[in-house]
Parts: sequence; C-alpha cells; structure tokens
Amino acid sequence: MEALTETLFSDKGLLNLHFEFELRGLLRLGREIYPYARTLLALAHGRAKLFQIAAYLGKKGPETKKTLQRLMAEGIVSKSGSFYVLSDPLFRFWLRNVYQLKERELSPERGGARLPFQNCLASEIRRIEEGDQKDLTARLESLFREFRNDVVEVNQKRVSCPAFLELATRPTNGRFFPILGRTSQGRWFCQVFRDVIQEGDVAGFSEELKRFRRKIQRKVMVALGGIELNARLMAQESKIQIWDLENLNAVLDLYGQLKVMP
Repeated sequence: MEALTETLFSDKGLLNLHFEFELRGLLRLGREIYPYARTLLALAHGRAKLFQIAAYLGKKGPETKKTLQRLMAEGIVSKSGSFYVLSDPLFRFWLRNVYQLKERELSPERGGARLPFQNCLASEIRRIEEGDQKDLTARLESLFREFRNDVVEVNQKRVSCPAFLELATRPTNGRFFPILGRTSQGRWFCQVFRDVIQEGDVAGFSEELKRFRRKIQRKVMVALGGIELNARLMAQESKIQIWDLENLNAVLDLYGQLKVMP
C-alpha cells in the first residue's frame, strides 16, 4: 500500500510525475488544459457515451464532441462504436483518485487527501478480489444486462449489443449451462468455455442449439482458453461467433466492468 501510494500519489512519485506530464502535454491543444482534463476525468468515471460526457461537463453535445475529436486527433482518446475510450486503466485510476483529490486540496501532502487515496486504493483491491471470486457465467450475464442497444468495435468489426428483454442462465438437457437472452428481434445463446475449444465442443454446441424450437439470432462461444483452427472453421460454417479473452475483456472494459484474469 505504501509503495503504491509513493509512486502514484506522492508529488515525487514516478507514475504521478508521468501522468502529470501527460496532462501538461494537453497545453498543445489550447491555452488551458482544464476543459480537456475534465473530459478525460469524465471518461475515467465511466462516462463513455457522448451524452453522458456532455452531462458530466455541463456542456452541449456539439461542443463536447469537438473537444473529444481534438483528443482523438492527438491519440489520447479512441472510439469504439458508440463509446469513447481512455484505454489506460491506471491513468483512469490516477485521474479519479489522485488528480481529482489533489484538485480539491490546497496542500494535498499535508492535508487530508493522502488517506482518502489509500482508502480508494484499498477499495479497488477489494473490488478486484471479489470480482475474481464470481462465477464467469454470472459475470457475463451481468455484462449483458448493461447493454442498451449499443454498438462496439471488436477486432475492427462492429458488434451490436441489444437491450435484452429477458436474460436467464440455466442448464439445458445436455452438458451446457448457457446464458439465454431474448431481444425484440430474436434470441441469444451464449456459452463460456474455460479450456481450449476443440471440434467436439463446436459440434456439441451446434447439437444443443437444435433443441430450441425458436430460431437463435446470435450464437456465441466465449473461448477463454483459445480455440483450435479446425474448431474455428467449424464455428464459422455454423455462423457461431467466437469471443476470445481479448474480445471479452475489451467489451467488459467499455462497460466499466473488471477484466477476466484466467
């Protein structure tokens, strides 16, 4: 805890100095860094859509979009579908729990900001520990509940994330324990695989789909351990989407949820 406090929070801490340098670099965008820093702070607090960021800043959409476009042009912010992204999670943590705290304190090293920072750090560690204890299928279901007819970009492909009318996780008659979702346009069938997906897994998944009378709109196999080449080809022929660990973590991060660490 002390080591993290010294490097992230203390005025002479290496990571603190690095992130302060990053913020000072925003001066090349204009005379003041405050509008840009506030925009980054909005992203650090999980405001990822244009209307959310504008509301946080108390500004209109077009003005906010212009600021975001300047940050994107500098490579500081990127865009994934309908989400704006500040990709470095440590920078986001620093903005929320160091920059914002110090902005409120006239003398942060001698004042009351150090203890709140350590409390935030301890809370974050507990959140990660608790997240690691949760079942992966339950975590994926929780992610699906956050979908609001959004669009994300994964591997340079646009993926629709619909608002589900109904979500349930229950065992089928076979050996699967999938997430079943219903949207206004169809149904989802999603199964998490912890080990490397092989041809037999794809064949079994396809057989399981035949048990359902109603058409499945989207079939998703979450390949946390990867997938064999022949199995991937089989999945493509059956129009089954494969989300590997990198894909899943990218979407989890967009929705402010903890990444999966296998």
